[in-house]
Amino acid sequence: MIYFTIFILCVSEIVSGIVNVTGDGTIKKVLKDYNKYAYPGTAEHPIVKVKHALNLQKMDYNSIRMFIEVWSQLNWKDPRLTWGGQPARIRLPMSLIWTPDLILYNNPIPKPSYEPNAVVSQNGAVLVVPVNQYETENCTKHDDVIECVFKFGSWTYGGDEIELEVFSPHVMLDYYRENPEYVIVGSSAVRNEQKYACCPEIYYDILYTIQIKQLVFLLFFHNIAMTTVAPHCDPCKTNDDEREAVSWCSVCQECLCEDCDSTHRKLGITKNHKPLPIEEYLKLPASILTHEIFCSKHMKNKAEFFCTTHGTTHCHICYRDIHNHCKQVLRMDEASRGLKSSPVISSATDKIKEVTDCIDKLIENRVKNIIDLDEKRDKLENDIKKLRLDIENHLDTIENNLLSQLNEAYSYHRDAIKTQEIEFSETKEKLSNILHETEQKKEISPETQMFLQLQSVHEMLLQTDRYLQGLKDKVKFIKLDMIIEKNARGFSEFMKQLGQIKVIASTMDIFNLDKKPVRAYALVSRSSIEKQKSGGVSPRAGKLKVMSTPDRSRTVYPPPPPPPAPKKLSTEQQYQNDIIMSETSSFALVEDLLCSDEDELNDV
Repeated sequence: MIYFTIFILCVSEIVSGIVNVTGDGTIKKVLKDYNKYAYPGTAEHPIVKVKHALNLQKMDYNSIRMFIEVWSQLNWKDPRLTWGGQPARIRLPMSLIWTPDLILYNNPIPKPSYEPNAVVSQNGAVLVVPVNQYETENCTKHDDVIECVFKFGSWTYGGDEIELEVFSPHVMLDYYRENPEYVIVGSSAVRNEQKYACCPEIYYDILYTIQIKQLVFLLFFHNIAMTTVAPHCDPCKTNDDEREAVSWCSVCQECLCEDCDSTHRKLGITKNHKPLPIEEYLKLPASILTHEIFCSKHMKNKAEFFCTTHGTTHCHICYRDIHNHCKQVLRMDEASRGLKSSPVISSATDKIKEVTDCIDKLIENRVKNIIDLDEKRDKLENDIKKLRLDIENHLDTIENNLLSQLNEAYSYHRDAIKTQEIEFSETKEKLSNILHETEQKKEISPETQMFLQLQSVHEMLLQTDRYLQGLKDKVKFIKLDMIIEKNARGFSEFMKQLGQIKVIASTMDIFNLDKKPVRAYALVSRSSIEKQKSGGVSPRAGKLKVMSTPDRSRTVYPPPPPPPAPKKLSTEQQYQNDIIMSETSSFALVEDLLCSDEDELNDV
């Protein structure tokens, strides 16, 4: 019994020590005389800076309003919540401390699903991440993009007491769960200043904009079917035998059972095919598995033709009503035949890698610039404070003005550089995704699908190249410097300022992209051309023409202009043509995927 009592006392001491280490004594000390209704601003720092961010978890839209579930991140400093020693941080219920009264203006009654504790650090920094549900009817539709706006701000504190800051220029999607019907195509977070008739002071607010698109109906249900229905063997279906498939041949576009797979690998005509296991086939995205191409105008009809004059795919109705005057119309199988064996795919992927490398350099440059700005800012701040020691007390105002100018220039340019870094990262991610998709489609997709993929690659590369070329005068290496007045270190009787913060922006030579255009080729059988000459094939099916990038926004196409006179080829061009033309087939240039600028593209 005595040993048991001693044991209990020892445990009590240990538990008491743990409580003290984990913040019991600190919490009591911090909250003593703490008034949660009192504003935390001080005479030295009268304005409390509050950083706000939305981390999206769920999103839904019902044609009228948008519903979102978010983690609302809030950061601020409360100088009354400070202490020394351990622990480094404590957790307090939000109801025990002061919190900023931020609300959603266009729907001021949120639906909180969880109110967490506030994490308070030794220096008074407070972090709160509540889980909230919001909805808004402030939505507009532009073409097929739906844009909804959420406006957050303080209800009672003006800009002279609370200064809102944007934590991220976008709505964060780190833990977002995809909506099966809508996809997020863009977002932004912008701080605004506004005056109201009731009050003289400025009020800050943050506008969060979310842009969405509705997914294609057929692809949505295709994904459901692919994940819920086990495919059967396609050859066995002809005999009404539904055997479970074990593989899928990307060349034949058929699912195969175990017996058919074995035969498939032995036949001379198919032994070089490489069927995928059915498990890998089911994991492929719908964009790769969707082999049927439909007319953009008559959605129920298959796209059977490709007009090289307008650069569009269309069905037999469009061919009859719109493209019957076009002399350069190919069947889809002829337009894409031999595409995967041509050099255009590797040329396109090489161009994507080249652009990606350029963006890598941009990101690396932005990171170095931020580090340089940080170091230079620290150095200049020390110089300013050292200079301040040699000047009379009446120059305090001038010093504060100069420091304010430094911090304003630093914050403005650092935020701008960080925004550019984020934009470059997003562009790189888009290029990486289209590169991965192109490499996948090269291995398993039919050539018609690969043909359309290269059109998408063209548009992506063209937009990216124009975007990068437009950055020449925008992306500069920013440096901070200070011009000190000649009398600053001496007499200060007539001195109005200590100096000026100087921003040095130097242009960087990192845009040396290869201006050689990447081209796609259509492979048309020479025998088809021979038949065309002999009258066996429609003359519109075999003619070839060099194209410029089409304008797909038009629905009614005017007759094409007469073809220009043929130009004499150089020795190098003739040599390239001799390589491309073979005994069984001939390549035709279909579209420029990337040109240095729009004028060059129009001249092709």
